[in-house]
Amino acid sequence: MSGFAPIPLALALAVFAIPILSGSDSPAKSRIVSLNVIAVDTQGQIVEDLHREDLRVSDGGVSRNLLFLRRVGNEDWNPPPLGPNEVSNRSGSSEPYATIVLLDLFNEDFAAQANAEGRLIHDLQSLSNVDSLFLYILNADGQLVAVREIPFDLHFHLRGPSTEPRWTDGLKALMDAALDRSVGPQRPSITISDRADLTFHSLDSLAVQLSRIPGRKNIVWLNNGLPNPTRLAFANSPRFVSMRAAGYSQDLNVLSQRFNAFGEALYALNPFSSNYSLLSADAGATLDALVAETGGRFNDGKEMGDVIEQALRDARTTYQLGYEEPFHSLDGKLHKLRVATSRKGIQIQTKAHYLAVPGMADAGFVQMIHSASIPPFDAAEIGIRGVVSRDPANSRIVGLRILVNARDLALIHEKAGYEGLLRLAVVGYLQSGRDSGAPIVPFELVLHHSELQHHKILNDGILLKQNVKLGARITKVRVIVIDETSETVGTLTLPV
Repeated sequence: MSGFAPIPLALALAVFAIPILSGSDSPAKSRIVSLNVIAVDTQGQIVEDLHREDLRVSDGGVSRNLLFLRRVGNEDWNPPPLGPNEVSNRSGSSEPYATIVLLDLFNEDFAAQANAEGRLIHDLQSLSNVDSLFLYILNADGQLVAVREIPFDLHFHLRGPSTEPRWTDGLKALMDAALDRSVGPQRPSITISDRADLTFHSLDSLAVQLSRIPGRKNIVWLNNGLPNPTRLAFANSPRFVSMRAAGYSQDLNVLSQRFNAFGEALYALNPFSSNYSLLSADAGATLDALVAETGGRFNDGKEMGDVIEQALRDARTTYQLGYEEPFHSLDGKLHKLRVATSRKGIQIQTKAHYLAVPGMADAGFVQMIHSASIPPFDAAEIGIRGVVSRDPANSRIVGLRILVNARDLALIHEKAGYEGLLRLAVVGYLQSGRDSGAPIVPFELVLHHSELQHHKILNDGILLKQNVKLGARITKVRVIVIDETSETVGTLTLPV
């Protein structure tokens, strides 16, 4: 069969040998639950010196012991400059965080739209630094329209004080031009179910685009809630309801997993009222559901500009913690989470709850790998760099030399050293850019190393080497790395 078929990976660390284990589809005895958390003081400023002993976590009201706490994004890896033909899934000039504002005109009537647009323009122009801020609109036809798009090459950075015009200075013209470009044939009447599907698809699309940026990413969703699909059947049903009550549970689970894998959170605000604090309870429940699933901030009646500015601040310093939940507690239900600190004057922001199911077996990771193989760009939550070499005796065989940033992995400190587990796969692509269609099989890389070895891989990275035989029409390969502990993803696409 033509095309590329992944084969068992013969990998080795730069500092010591590692065995490769085949996966198992049997239920896990326990699950490591990982959470992204933000700590702020009473002024809303980020706390940058949080330690593991400062935190306490409870799952369903039961106290759990923290296995790890690490900063995300800011402790950047400083490997040597890229060598000849070496590529990276990160741009050295990009910042390790970003924020997107999504103005949702699709789920609101025309009269409220103009008011929201005017407020957004005013509030964005009042922000002091907007270099890591991007703006999209979900227009009245359900199309996702970029006003300021995430650049494909990610060559953006935060400026210091400057007299140069900011992109928001001409925002009204930019928004008008973006909406004009999106004008097309009018959609036929859209059902409530289709409206919800289009909205979730847009949120998912933004989540995937943000995956190109490492570190914390926030989506500020300016929205008045999703419609209640039971409203047509029952005349007295409220217009807006809890997303799980409205039958959106599967969409929430998928989107929550996607946000977690890419280090993202959703912030929600209703901008369509003349008074932000007058948010209806039903609409608020709709917005708050996704916030609770992803660890963003709940709407608390603040002005639009204040919410966006806080999201920008929150993106700059994020922590990730992990704790072990025993098998008997993994009952498939929503578990309420609480993370508190013993330090006075500090507030902790994280998910409000999570779905307590056993950790993923092979089938779940195959699905994650399949999802990571689709976008035309690489996911950068785990830093990867690599180079390809041809076998002089057989042009169909290439050697992959991959270096993984160990600082992006959730490694657990045990008495004997540090432990972790990576899931890996290699996917081939045809000249057209399509996946070759070969079955994708993940493989495990068990990490177990001493304090000295841990220090070395933090500085040097984890070196993986593999020879791969390609199909006749393969022009690119993508290496996919999943950290099983945190369920985060990194990918690197290499021309061959």
